[in-house]
Amino acid sequence: TSAVGLTSAVNFTVVTVPSCGNVWVEGASQTPLQAGSEVAQNTSLWFSCGSPGFSSDVLVYRAWNGSASILGRIEFRRDDPPVAGNLSLEVPTGKFASIVLPVTSPGAGLLQCIVVSLPTKGRLLQAPNPALEIPALPITTPGTLLTSPACEVIYRAPSLGWGLGFDRFEYSVAELGAHPCNLSYSGVKAAVTVNVPYTPTRPVLSSRTVATVEEEGAVTLSFDAPNPDGGISAVVLVSLPTKGLLYHNGTPIPALSPALHQVSQWASVVLNFSSQYPSKSENTYSAKQALGPPDVYRYGDSPNVWNNFNPGFTTLDSQFTYTDFIVLGFPRKVYPKLMVEYETNGPRALVRVRTP
Repeated sequence: TSAVGLTSAVNFTVVTVPSCGNVWVEGASQTPLQAGSEVAQNTSLWFSCGSPGFSSDVLVYRAWNGSASILGRIEFRRDDPPVAGNLSLEVPTGKFASIVLPVTSPGAGLLQCIVVSLPTKGRLLQAPNPALEIPALPITTPGTLLTSPACEVIYRAPSLGWGLGFDRFEYSVAELGAHPCNLSYSGVKAAVTVNVPYTPTRPVLSSRTVATVEEEGAVTLSFDAPNPDGGISAVVLVSLPTKGLLYHNGTPIPALSPALHQVSQWASVVLNFSSQYPSKSENTYSAKQALGPPDVYRYGDSPNVWNNFNPGFTTLDSQFTYTDFIVLGFPRKVYPKLMVEYETNGPRALVRVRTP
């Protein structure tokens, strides 16, 4: 709400006055100039924005010298755009963290935050916005506008085996004019650095197991190797007995084999999905059809498969393109080595597979 002084270099007539602020002649009791007011050369003028939310305002005038005239404008602008701050934090492996991005502005405009780049290890999600009925959806592309009015985002740290350590993503903030006196500022960029620490732990395995076996007899050996990380412990033979034989699933072990503990499993629960084809039955074409072993092996339409449905496709080079996703849970936590997926209808492509 401070005032700024200026001196007219020409004779001019006011065409339009500022929308929110006031301009007056020095010593005129701060009486605002009106459209049509004439101001002589070398007159001292003052301008006051008159609003704490001020960003910009304009006075339009017509300069004249008695024989010719030309339109001109004086633009008053706030010189302090919004500020986006850098941020550092620590998130444990596999955990979620709600991050309110540190953005401020001396203006009264609407602040909007945009994800400029994605993290390379963890994942970003939109913070839920109950007022707009927007859930916590994954952010998959740079340039995504955050739907949270508080510029809040959710970061999910990577689980074990996905390259822990430091992660980073960038964002920008822009201010949109709330009224004619507010100027829209372009984005100011900053970065968020996330440290995902990990102290490795080892499965607990007894160093010695004693088993008594009669001559030409047999005994069943079991190994109890709990994993503090919650994953599956793989038992690997380091050496073979020199006199007796070892069997695994009824088959003699002729040599050392590292693959004695292999898990094959199908998805058991749907955690999230982008769309499913509308149907009168909650089971036909639904995301639940992606669970369990496959039961459809022929090409063509079938109600026993997950059929995505996304009417919001875009046209690109006369082709219809859109991306859907499904998040599935499995009974046991493993380090995956192979994934099998059956597609039975439509020219589509699997573009990304990620574990938590």
